[in-house]
Order: sequence, then structure tokens, then C-alpha cells
Amino acid sequence: MNSEPQPSDPRFYERSYALDRLIMLSDGVFAIAMTLMAFDVRPQGSTPRTIDAMLDAIAGPFQLYFWSFIGVGIFWTTHRRLFGRLIRSDAIVTGLNLLLLAQITLVPVATRILGELKSVPGVLWLYLCLFGLIGLTNASLWLYSWLAGIMSTPRPGPMVVAVVALILLGVPVGMTALGVLSGLPGYHWLPALMPVLLGSISALRGMAERADGRAQERKDVPS
Repeated sequence: MNSEPQPSDPRFYERSYALDRLIMLSDGVFAIAMTLMAFDVRPQGSTPRTIDAMLDAIAGPFQLYFWSFIGVGIFWTTHRRLFGRLIRSDAIVTGLNLLLLAQITLVPVATRILGELKSVPGVLWLYLCLFGLIGLTNASLWLYSWLAGIMSTPRPGPMVVAVVALILLGVPVGMTALGVLSGLPGYHWLPALMPVLLGSISALRGMAERADGRAQERKDVPS
């Protein structure tokens, strides 16, 4: 007997409403955090007298804004994909999502601190640790949703889920680290590694999805 509420059951709409409200809150927080980061793209130091001087003065803040925006954008993309597959939310999904949003709201603060105190030892690592924590929370949200069986069918196999968790943990942190470090003397070549990183992750996910598909086909074949 199916324990999930059907459209004729008032609980069906209650669960749908709860999930919709969670998505609305999440999109609003992501949008505000991504907008606030742009407020710190302004000239540093004395007032520039020429266009060239102004561009040089905003180059550093713009680089931090750009890579922070890319990192948060990746988190939003994976969040959108997950919530597009959820059939309902529960207390744990709500709690993990609120924890994720609390961390996302700290990204503009961390970006500003890094821009103003980048010469202080350890500030860069605190910035990257924040992205690592967001990735860990995002991965936990995916893993719990899969284990709790609240994803729409067909559910991804364990190999695909493991690769997605790896992507959520590694890609935003890796890309942000490469981008921020590329602004340091002697590290301007680091962005060239990004296509390699993304290509490797894409190939790994493709292999996992094909292996998952073959396993599903074998499972569906009657013995």
C-alpha cells in the first residue's frame, strides 16, 4: 500500500506547499547573496584620475567578486537540480537547507574580508573553508534526500550519487581556489587548469551514469 499522500489527500498539497516555500526562500537568499557581492567592486586606495587607473583599482575586487559569484552560482545550480527532483521536504531537508542558506549569506562577508585583509595570513584559507563547508552541506542534502527516498523516480544509483557528492564537494572549492590564487604573483597560469577540472568531472559523471544505466537494465531483465 502506497503511504505517500495522493492528490485527493489534503496532505498532498500541504507537502507541495512546504516544498514550494522552501524553494522560494532559497532562491531569494541566493539572489541577495550574489547581488551583495557586487557592492564591493569599487576602486581601492586613492581616487583614480584616469580610466586606466580606475580599471587597475577595481581589478582585484572584481576578480574576487567574479570567482565568488561563480562558486555561489554552481551551488545554486546543484541546489536547483536537487529540488527539481524532490517530491517532498521534511524536517531534516528543511534544517540542512537552512544551514546551507546561512553559509551562503556569509559569502559576501568572506569576500569583503578577503579583499580588505588578503595580506593577513590564513584569511584566504578561511575563505576557502567556507566554500568547503557549503559543499559539505550541499552534498549532505543530496545524500540524505537519496537515502530518505524523497527523490522522484527513477532514482539515481549509488555510483551516480557518489560522483555528484564529489562534484558538490570539490568543484566549487577547486574553481574558487584556482581563480583567487591566480591573482597572486606567479600563479597567473592556474585558470588554465579549470577546463581540465571540469572535463574530468564531466567524464567521471558520464561514466557513472552509463554504469548506473547498465546496472538498471540488468535489474529490469527478468531472470
